[in-house]
Amino acid sequence: PNVTVTSCIGHGRMAAIDLTPLDAGFQANTLYAFRVDWVRNPAKITDANQWTIEFNGETTGLVAGFPLWNFESTELYADDTMEGATNIISWRFTPTHEIPAGGYLEIKPPAGFAPNALAFLLAEASCTEAFPICQSDATLAQSTDAFSVTVTSSNTVQVKFTTKVLSSSTSYVLQLSLGNPEGTTAIPGTWSFATYRYLSWIHAQDTYEAMDSISEVGFLIEDEVTLLCLDTYPAANGAADVDLPFTLRFAEPLYVSDVIRFEAPSGYLFEADSSGICSTFVP
Repeated sequence: PNVTVTSCIGHGRMAAIDLTPLDAGFQANTLYAFRVDWVRNPAKITDANQWTIEFNGETTGLVAGFPLWNFESTELYADDTMEGATNIISWRFTPTHEIPAGGYLEIKPPAGFAPNALAFLLAEASCTEAFPICQSDATLAQSTDAFSVTVTSSNTVQVKFTTKVLSSSTSYVLQLSLGNPEGTTAIPGTWSFATYRYLSWIHAQDTYEAMDSISEVGFLIEDEVTLLCLDTYPAANGAADVDLPFTLRFAEPLYVSDVIRFEAPSGYLFEADSSGICSTFVP
C-alpha cells in the first residue's frame, strides 16, 4: 500500500501507529485495511461504545463500535461479609445470548472463598420483592429438575442447566452458598461470571462454546463483632411495638461516615411509625 509500519505502541485504550511512506504513500479517496493484533476486549463497556481514528490532522469523528458478549444490568450482593461466615451471595444479571438446556453458568469467586454446591436461580419477574430481598426465602439446592450445581477442584462453581433455558434480555437472580475467607481483606476481590452453550452436533467429546462473560468487583471481608447481646428481652407478643436495648463491642474503631446496619428476620419493621427513622435511637 505504499507505506510500511515502523511501530505500533498501545497504552490503555489508545494505540499510536507510526507509518513510513514508500513512493507516494497513502492516496486520497482510496480504501485501506488495518489490523491491530493483541487487543483485549473490556469486561464491560462503561462509556459510549464509539471509536475514533486520527491521521495527519484528519479525524473520522465518532464511529459506532460492536456489541460485546457480556451480561447487562448486573449487581452483586452479599448476605454476610464477616470473616469465616457462611455467606449467601445474590447476583442479578441479564444475558445477552440465550443459553439452551445443556449449557452452564460458571462462577469464579476470589481466592479464599469456599463454595458449596448449593444454589438457586429464577427469573427476576418471579420475585415478589425487590432485589436482593426477592431471594431471601428461596431454598438452595444442589440439583433440581431445572439445573445441577458442581464445584470443581479450583473452587469454580458450575450451574448446569438440565431443562431450563436462560433467555436473552431476561433478568435473572442467582443465589449461591459459600464460606467466606478466614481473615479480613483490604480491598474487594473480583468475581468472574461466564456462560457456555453445549455444542450438540459435536459427538467426539462434550464441547462448549463461551458466550457472555463479565468481572464484578466484590465486597470486603470484615472482622466479627466481638460482642452483640440484648440487655433485656422485649415483649414477645406478635405485632407488638417494642424497644431493643443491646450492647455492642467492635473489633476495630468506628469513624465518621461508618454505618451500623442491623438485619432482622423477615417480618420485623424498624420503621414502625412509617417515617423510616429510628426516632428513639440512643447511643
